[in-house]
Amino acid sequence: MDKIFPWEPMLETGIDVVDRQHMEFLKHLNLFILRVKGGQESSAQAALEELDYLRYYIQLHFSTEEGYMVQSDDRQYREHQAEHKHLAFQVKALSSKIHEDSSQEEIQELFELLNQWVKDHILTWDLQFSVRYRTWAAERKKQG
Repeated sequence: MDKIFPWEPMLETGIDVVDRQHMEFLKHLNLFILRVKGGQESSAQAALEELDYLRYYIQLHFSTEEGYMVQSDDRQYREHQAEHKHLAFQVKALSSKIHEDSSQEEIQELFELLNQWVKDHILTWDLQFSVRYRTWAAERKKQG
């Protein structure tokens, strides 16, 4: 399968669970795109199922990530959480539109949104948080 969103080392946060979830998300995002490109009716239904899974997985992932933020009393928790809520809202709105008419315009908009999210959110917000979290975890380990 050609991957539009391959997993790359620069996306690694160093937090195993978060990295595995990012990998899983990218895998299903690639499957969604593959199904959309298939163009057949069965592919359309499979694409909608992948989209539903992505919506579910986004919520699961955000909950996991925010749990790490709360655990470490992260100073940017509220801002990061707001970013998550905003993205989840946008994905939900676009997903509803895609379910209604599967328009290429909405699919393209979703693709661009998630592409931007991978570039901006993971590479900025998540990587910055991971440095703070790993520092917190190392200090905690030293304290015994």
